Amino acid sequence: MRFQSLVLLLVLALSVPALAQTPAVPAAPAVPAAPAAPAAAAVPAAPSIPAIPLASRGHVRSFGDDVVVPAGEVVDEVSSFGGDVVIEGRVLHDVSSFGGDVIVMGQVDGDVASMGGEVQVPGAVHGDIVSAGGDVRVTGQVDGEIGAAGGDIVRGAGAVYGGHVRIHHAGRDVPEATGFWASVGHFFSFAASRALSALFVFLLGLVLLGLAPERLGTLEAAMVESPSRVAAHGIIAVLLSALAMMVMILSLVGIPAALLFGMVFPIACYVGLAASARVVGALLPTEHLRGKPVLVLAAGVVVLYAASLVPFVGSVALAVALVFGLGALSVTRFGTREAPQPADRTPAGPFRTRAAEA
Repeated sequence: MRFQSLVLLLVLALSVPALAQTPAVPAAPAVPAAPAAPAAAAVPAAPSIPAIPLASRGHVRSFGDDVVVPAGEVVDEVSSFGGDVVIEGRVLHDVSSFGGDVIVMGQVDGDVASMGGEVQVPGAVHGDIVSAGGDVRVTGQVDGEIGAAGGDIVRGAGAVYGGHVRIHHAGRDVPEATGFWASVGHFFSFAASRALSALFVFLLGLVLLGLAPERLGTLEAAMVESPSRVAAHGIIAVLLSALAMMVMILSLVGIPAALLFGMVFPIACYVGLAASARVVGALLPTEHLRGKPVLVLAAGVVVLYAASLVPFVGSVALAVALVFGLGALSVTRFGTREAPQPADRTPAGPFRTRAAEA
């Protein structure tokens, strides 16, 4: 019995370390937490827009097309031949147009010149404005002088003039005014400018009668005896003169010739008008003028002057007289030869040639 107890104690002693070394039952693995939703990708900030510099161009030239300088654009200079010019941006120097209108809605730092077109300035012109054969309408700012030949100068409400207004030949300055007396003043100003032009034509006619009566008579006879031929030559002369002026201005070498042409051509126009006035005076149905060349010239000048005071009709009458005058100069080579005419035609009227009268 005692031996059995000792065996039992020995077994217990040997089993205790084994129990101590028995690994513990592992705990149930922890359930992994659900992965967190990925953070939304950050939207990149819109890049800042850099300031856009003003576009800049050099000398803009156009032949037969319109020129538009949009707002925000800067150009050095603009020249247009046969097209309109619209300035919404800025021109650093001059703007010139031949046969087209000029509309300045933006800014022109130099001068504006137009031949045969209208100039409108709702914007600003810091130089001078010169117009030949077209009106100048200002509702904005003009710092320099304004000159017009053959057109009106109309000042709108709010117009600012920094210089003087110069009227040449047949133009007039028309301020924005209303009322009867304002209209009367405008008319007398216009009539006075036309009277000065008529006086110049008369004086030039007197000079021609005294120095070159034969040549003046040749011009007059050409208009009466070959009117269609003279008219065709006159239209061609006007067109070729305008084209020649454009070509000369475009080339640096031709600028001196253009200046000379600009002085000679107006004189030729007045010579032609004097010859046309003589024809008009001779065609008047009165016997008191026959054989009195000075009175014939004066009567013709008065008729043309009176016609020039009528709106629209006056412009047409002067244009016709000018075309016939230039045409006669072209056909007769400035009065040095008689115009050719049909062999079976006998000249009639106040301008019979010496051959027909013989």
